[in-house]
Amino acid sequence: MKKKNSSKKPEISPWVIAVAALVLIAIGAGIFLLKRAGDKSTGRQFGANKAEQAVVDSLRNIVVPQTSVEPSTLPVQADTLPPAMPDSIGRDARSAQTAGHEDGYAAGLLDGQTKEHGHSFDTLNAFGSAADKADYVAAYKQAYEEGYAAAQSPSAPEESAEEPIEEEQPQEIEE
Repeated sequence: MKKKNSSKKPEISPWVIAVAALVLIAIGAGIFLLKRAGDKSTGRQFGANKAEQAVVDSLRNIVVPQTSVEPSTLPVQADTLPPAMPDSIGRDARSAQTAGHEDGYAAGLLDGQTKEHGHSFDTLNAFGSAADKADYVAAYKQAYEEGYAAAQSPSAPEESAEEPIEEEQPQEIEE
């Protein structure tokens, strides 16, 4: 019987060593190239020519002025804004009859121009008492019909009240 030599090391094929070396070299080259392409400390772009690199370098070296100023050096300006106007929502300043007439006539004119009777007819109002609401509705209905009729007539009162605008003729300059 032969004795086995237990002290003998297993042999590694030279091809395995060559492949392992190539893999390590490829990994090392990849790490080197990635580090160099993204290196911010040098500011160099991988593969950039000198003209492109000069533009990149000049953009990175722009001087930014300090714009902070201490509040004590600024001039003191008084608050010049007028106080806020009171809220316009609330009770109508017009009388109920006047408001109803104006609102109704305007709505009637609008509906008369579009030829849609009753389209914008709206008698809702914010007057408090029942008498004021009734006055508003009565004036609104009457004025709505007047406005609608005025818009339907061939010469509306608004058009006839205005004078025609005369265009200025260019004057000849005498020399």
